[in-house]
Amino acid sequence: MIGDRAYPETVEMEVPTVINVSFDDARQSRAIYVKVDTDPKVILEKLNFRSLPKGIVSISGGAEKFPPEAIERVAMLLAEVVVPIVYEHELLVVDGGTEAGIMKITGEAFAAQSPGRHVIGGTGTEPESVSLDLRTLPLLGVAPAARVCLPGNEFAAPGDSKLEPNHLCFVLVRERDWGGEVECMFSFLDHLANCEQIPVVNIVANGGRITIKEVYHAVEKGWPVIVLEGSNRAAQLIVAALDGASERELAGLFDKYQVTVPLQEVPELVHWLGAIAKYENITRFELLSRPPQELASLILSGLGI
Repeated sequence: MIGDRAYPETVEMEVPTVINVSFDDARQSRAIYVKVDTDPKVILEKLNFRSLPKGIVSISGGAEKFPPEAIERVAMLLAEVVVPIVYEHELLVVDGGTEAGIMKITGEAFAAQSPGRHVIGGTGTEPESVSLDLRTLPLLGVAPAARVCLPGNEFAAPGDSKLEPNHLCFVLVRERDWGGEVECMFSFLDHLANCEQIPVVNIVANGGRITIKEVYHAVEKGWPVIVLEGSNRAAQLIVAALDGASERELAGLFDKYQVTVPLQEVPELVHWLGAIAKYENITRFELLSRPPQELASLILSGLGI
C-alpha cells in the first residue's frame, strides 16, 4: 500500500519490478516500478527493447486547459507530422503516459496508425522475458506510481489519472507527487543520449509548473527545444520569457496563463524560465499559423536526421 492506494505487493521491493498491464481489447503494456535513483541501465534492461530507437521525441505538456482550437491543431500535427516521422525514422516518443491532455492526444494519434495491437505475452509469461518491438507502438510513459491507476483499480483518489492505454510501456517511479518522476525520466533520457548516442528533441505543448521543470532539464542537457506557441499555459510563459519579460513580469503571469504554483516555488520557476530564455537552441513554432511541414523539418534537424 502506498498512501491510500493499492498496488502489487512487489511495488515496495527495492529492486525494479516488472508487470504486464492489461487494457481492453486484449491490449497489454509493460510497466516497470522503479525508485527515482534507479540506474538508467537497469531500466533499459528491464524495458527489453528488441532494438534501440534511432532518436527520441520527448513531449512535455499539460493534462488540462487546452484551448479547443489548440487541441485540434496539436492532434492534426501529431497525426500528420509526428507519427509518420516516428515510424519512418524508428524513433521513440516519451511523455507522461496518462490518459489526459497531450498524453491522451498522443496515444490516440499513434493508435490510429499503429501497424498492430500491442500484446506483450500471455498468462504466465514472465513480463521481461518478451522483448518489446517499438515498431508496433513506440510510446513510453513516465509517471509517479502513487498518482496513476492500473486498469480496474478502484482506489483512485482526487487528482489521480489513468494510464493511457495506447502506450507500449511505462516507467512508474515510486514517488507520491506529480513531478517526482522528472529526475528519473531525465536521468534515463540522458543515459540514452550520452551512453547510447541517441539524439533527443523536446517538444513543449501547454503544461504547468512540471512542464517548466522538464524544459529546464532539457535546456541543461543541451537538447533542441520546440515550443508550440499558442498552446497556452506553460508554453506561453516560456514564450513571454523569450520575448524578454522581466522576473517581476514573469512572476505576475502565472495566474494569467493558468499555471498553478505554490507561492514558495515561484522564485525557482522564474529562475528556470530565465535560463530557458537564454538558451539558443530553442524554437517557437506558432501553432495556428505555421505550415505542418515546418514542424517536421524542426524535429528532423533537431535529431540530426
